[in-house]
Parts: sequence; C-alpha cells; structure tokens
Amino acid sequence: MTSLNGTMECTYRGVPYEARVKWDDETDLFHGEVSNMRDVITFQGRTVEELQAAFKASIQDYLNFCAETGDPPERPFSGRFLARVPPPCPSPHRQGCR
Repeated sequence: MTSLNGTMECTYRGVPYEARVKWDDETDLFHGEVSNMRDVITFQGRTVEELQAAFKASIQDYLNFCAETGDPPERPFSGRFLARVPPPCPSPHRQGCR
C-alpha cells in the first residue's frame, strides 16, 4: 500500500470526523479509516467522489449501529489535555506551603 499522507474531514450532525486515507496500488482503491477514536470505522472507494460518499455512509452506518445497540456513539478525541494544578503559594512562610 502506498501512503498518500492524505486526510479527509467530514462534519456530520455537528461532529467533526477526520480520516487517514491510503492508496493501494494492487487493488486500485483508496482505503480510509476514521482517526481519533477507539471504535473502528473504515471505508473505501475507487475515486475521490466514491471515497467521500463511502466516508459519509460509514459514519451513518456507525451511528445507526449505535442507535440499534443503545450505545452512545463515540465522539472523536479533541486532542486537548486538561489538568488542574493548585495555585502557587503566596509566601513560603505560610503553613502548609513548601
């Protein structure tokens, strides 16, 4: 498989999905996989138009599957890391500060 280093983006019902796309020389197909999720969503197409349609159809299939099973669909990771840190101590002579 030859890597195109390509990505596709699709906003579906307000949720932005991103996918990595590779070209397979042997089958003459684009293969895509939605990234930033634990669940696996794949799609393929011979042309860019087929690939885009398959991308949207795969996301719809995933959402339908989640609705049938009663599981909430996973949202793509945001890439943000949130951490709470205590405020700095105003004076080193205060009790409890080190």
